[in-house]
Amino acid sequence: MNKRIKKLVKEISRFERAEEAVIEVLKTINDPELPLNIWDLGLIYSIDILDKNKVKVTMSLTTPSCTMGPSFMNEVKAKIAGIYDEGYRPAFNEVEVKLVFDPVWNLNMVSEKGKELLRLNSVFDPFENIDNRRTDWD
Repeated sequence: MNKRIKKLVKEISRFERAEEAVIEVLKTINDPELPLNIWDLGLIYSIDILDKNKVKVTMSLTTPSCTMGPSFMNEVKAKIAGIYDEGYRPAFNEVEVKLVFDPVWNLNMVSEKGKELLRLNSVFDPFENIDNRRTDWD
């Protein structure tokens, strides 16, 4: 566990820091086909800290036919369950991961940091003229 996550884990007893700790953990889960983590890729739609012991994550996939769905969901659940509070107790007793496809994921959901990483690792710019791309395939 890196130093930043350790620092956040020590402060997890403060309710407002719980979401930040979850985000840092989600940033350690990488998409196997793209050089990005699922947070910067925009696959995480919401993180709801329901109380200090329960968290609900709503996420999507780049496409409904993506075979990584079950793997991503299990890894999200396991990594969040591995967050400990300052007393070295599990920070969350219950982790729920919900997979949705509404709204459908698209390139506009990628974070600015993610867009820059994709530009650096690509021969082309996937975001060039993104607003002019066809999205309805009728």
